[in-house]
Amino acid sequence: MSTQTFEPKPSPTANLVQIGSSVEDVIQQRLAEERARLEKEAGLVKDRAEGTRRVYYIDPEGLGELRRWLDEFWDDALTSFAKEVRTSDNARPKKKK
Repeated sequence: MSTQTFEPKPSPTANLVQIGSSVEDVIQQRLAEERARLEKEAGLVKDRAEGTRRVYYIDPEGLGELRRWLDEFWDDALTSFAKEVRTSDNARPKKKK
C-alpha cells in the first residue's frame, strides 16, 4: 500500500482578500486626503508638516465663521417657523366650549 500525502495549495481567494484590503485602504486614504483638502479650503482646518506627514487641526477662526453662519441660519429658520405657527393658529377656527 502506498501512502499519499495531500498538501493544500494556497487559496486564490485568500490573495484576493489581501489585495481587496489593500485597495480598500488606498481608497480610504484618498477619501481622507480629499476630505482634509476640502476642509482646509473651507477654512475649517489648518495643517502643518511633521516629517513626511501632514497633521491637520481645527482652525478656531474658520469654525467661528461656521458657527456664526449656523446661528444665523437657525435664527432665520426658527423665526420663520414661529411666524408660520402664529399665522396658522390665527387662521384655525376656534373651538366652542
